[in-house]
Amino acid sequence: MSAPRQPKHQNPYQPDDERHQLFETAWSKKTSWGNFTGMWDSGRKAREARVQARVESFVANRNAFVADHGLPLQPSYHPERDLPNHPYTGFHGRGEPVKYLDRNTDDRQKFAVSFQGGVLQQQGIKNSQEQVIAPDRVGDKVMFTRRNSNAGTLLAMVKASKPERVQHSTFNAGLEVANAGFINLDAHGRVQSFKLSSGHYAPDADSGVKMAMWSEQHGVFQPGTARIEDHKGNVMDTSLQARMFAVQKWADKQKK
Repeated sequence: MSAPRQPKHQNPYQPDDERHQLFETAWSKKTSWGNFTGMWDSGRKAREARVQARVESFVANRNAFVADHGLPLQPSYHPERDLPNHPYTGFHGRGEPVKYLDRNTDDRQKFAVSFQGGVLQQQGIKNSQEQVIAPDRVGDKVMFTRRNSNAGTLLAMVKASKPERVQHSTFNAGLEVANAGFINLDAHGRVQSFKLSSGHYAPDADSGVKMAMWSEQHGVFQPGTARIEDHKGNVMDTSLQARMFAVQKWADKQKK
């Protein structure tokens, strides 16, 4: 005789435990295989164990995941990083020197920006000459990178090729980063979105999840409202389910 159908899962956490809702959210992401195995007691228990492992991994590793520098400089730009004068290897302006900030001084911190209530806390964004450009004049040219050493700030600059070329590699001398892209500000300095577009660092889907989690931790967006776009301007999946999957995948990779 076949086993009885089990239409209801069992949540191992107490309702007042944060992990209770995380478990419910993770469980709601069903594949066709998950639906099938969930019909039977053995399949349900196996899936409950997988979902519980995902929840535990998320709680234990989420902060380390957000801090991880998962984006290395793309190989085609290594000559820029390694050669004197840092010659640009991109299609437009090939051979032009790229400005690199001196990591042995506090030059980089001159370009640090922070947010509160979703609003830029500085008067504007600096260009490479350290002139402050007001939010209503920067357009879509505010490039940024994030490394864990920046703590709750981003390094941001108005992108330009004249009088000197600046790229995402400018900020950290070509070191790996956690995020790279552009900030979309309105005229009052409120962040509308982050666009993760960078030829130097090629942001991926996990980078979008990291950016959403960081931006919510540091007052850029309210929880669950982060708008993170890919290089084409499409909204990236930064849902809680996507975050749990990304963190577990990252944590499993660290064990290898």
